[in-house]
Amino acid sequence: MCSSDLQVTHVDAVAYAEWAGARLPSEPEWEYAAHGPDWRCWPWGDQWDQGRANSAEYWAQRPIADFAAWRAWWAEHHARNRGIPATLPAGMFSPQGDSPFGVAEMSGNVAEWTATPYHMYDPGRSYDPVYATAVNRYIVVRGGGWMNFRYQLRTSERIACAPGYANFATGFRCAVDASAVGD
Repeated sequence: MCSSDLQVTHVDAVAYAEWAGARLPSEPEWEYAAHGPDWRCWPWGDQWDQGRANSAEYWAQRPIADFAAWRAWWAEHHARNRGIPATLPAGMFSPQGDSPFGVAEMSGNVAEWTATPYHMYDPGRSYDPVYATAVNRYIVVRGGGWMNFRYQLRTSERIACAPGYANFATGFRCAVDASAVGD
């Protein structure tokens, strides 16, 4: 859920989900819904296709493989569109961009808040100290948005955001337990 003029914090997303009788998905739930039982780089498979997700490459109609290329695209896009966000209605890339479970927009359009506080995957590994500042203070955001390029839209990509953070490329989806859905 996201509107181009609506900016959603984590608190906003949680409040809406509770109002709707749902919740935000945990990070593992989100990732499993995105790539299914067989890990996939993107929800539809392991080959990037700019026509399957609302991304910087979709709008550029050319590959964007590094930050320099992204910066050039962003400057063009921002000048041409005067900073107006490029979110699209849900379902624009269905079914070709859907996950194995038929879940739409798990990559692109808007990055999505999860219910999971940021943590290190393997506490036994050595990480850059900057990551330690986010542990349990930030929330995991997944999926990448319309202004991200292919590598930021992978099913394994994770971002840590402060709970009060909001922008025009971050939204959320609601989840419910299977037992709540019924037969």
